[in-house]
Amino acid sequence: MDQIRTGNILVNKMSTELLDRQRAQFRPDPERADELEAIFAEGFEKPVIKKIWPEFRRIAATGTFPFRTYTNDLKRYADDDIIFDNGYYLAAEAVVGRSMGPEADEYILLNNYDFFEFLPVGQTPSKETLIQAKDLKPGSDYEVFVTNTAGLYRYRLGDIIHVVRMKESIPVFTYLRRYDEVCSAGRARLTLNDFETIIPELEKEAGIDIHDYCVESDKELNSFRLMIELSPVEALKQGFTDLDMTDLSETAERLFCSRFDSYAEARNNGETAPVTVSLLESGTQLLYRDKCAVSLKCSREELKPVRILDTVEK
Repeated sequence: MDQIRTGNILVNKMSTELLDRQRAQFRPDPERADELEAIFAEGFEKPVIKKIWPEFRRIAATGTFPFRTYTNDLKRYADDDIIFDNGYYLAAEAVVGRSMGPEADEYILLNNYDFFEFLPVGQTPSKETLIQAKDLKPGSDYEVFVTNTAGLYRYRLGDIIHVVRMKESIPVFTYLRRYDEVCSAGRARLTLNDFETIIPELEKEAGIDIHDYCVESDKELNSFRLMIELSPVEALKQGFTDLDMTDLSETAERLFCSRFDSYAEARNNGETAPVTVSLLESGTQLLYRDKCAVSLKCSREELKPVRILDTVEK
């Protein structure tokens, strides 16, 4: 608010030349600062986006797995007439699909420019196992391969999709996960999608609001460790630091056993220890994202949230 009110940009890491160019385009707007302060003083329990920007109409951002938790966060602040649009399903190598419309989690394959082939999940890639788009079966999961107009030949994207239906021989699908987003404890093998189904149930059962999470396999105990980050709204509630993590872990254990047969069998046989739940420090995901952006020299928008902790770096 101070920067808007005074027209002065307060930054530390910017060259004097660039800072001067920025300041030349910045003007004080005390009336807007007062307006925003009044809006924020009312709190954030009710939708606030259109109070800030009355003409706001649409949010265009990928909001399907594994980004749905962020979509749910945004909806807390959005009025009912604000449209959520998943836009396009993009990879660095190709534009794979276009959203079927506002509020839809489904995409239709865009095969006008690039050539796509698909591998049924669980099979080994070969000329015989790769399938063309027209031969995909609704209800099945496939890994995506692309040959693009830039000369990239039969490249394995590593993304897994679920085919919902066919529209004039073109698949309509949902994005599921990366092929390697799997976590194992003994013979219990759970995918990212398994954990995605558990999080909303854990929120409901425990009466908490989870903003972010990640999972790892504890090799010593042969168990799953679920680490959750509470939403900023949850963190403002009085007494949130007094969460009973033992009780939360027991709730997660009950949900895991009731939802996943492989997990229940491994627990009954004594192969795995019970799942444990702990709290992540606030902003952990953002810190990891920023670290990767610097080390990989890429845009922060290219980086997906970390869910499965399967490498030393993660």
